[in-house]
Amino acid sequence: MAYEQMLRPVGLPANGDLTSGGTVNPQFLFAVMTATGLAIAGAGVASVGVIQDKPNAAGVESEVAVVGQISKVVAGAAVNEGDQIMSNSSGQGITATTGNFVNGFALAAASGAGMIIPVLLTGPYKI
Repeated sequence: MAYEQMLRPVGLPANGDLTSGGTVNPQFLFAVMTATGLAIAGAGVASVGVIQDKPNAAGVESEVAVVGQISKVVAGAAVNEGDQIMSNSSGQGITATTGNFVNGFALAAASGAGMIIPVLLTGPYKI
């Protein structure tokens, strides 16, 4: 079961419509900040947090859960409880591999892609 704590998200402007371009729902995906604003994270990158809503245009403020919080995250593959989590190329959470940035720890298991799991967000660090 996915759960999250009472969040105190920060507001960051989106770099565009994050509901288009193949991503139907950016909610609960890892995000990065670019020169033009918030974007969905790529594979193994350092994340600023997890998108909590669905920004639909450039400059629209998005709520982002940040380090130290527990957020729901869409799994991109099977994940074990306690795994270190990184983002895949779609911003989903997967088990971290060497040379990539860890963005959190899975607090529950996911049997496959598309499941929503609770993740304790930690400062991004490389393994």
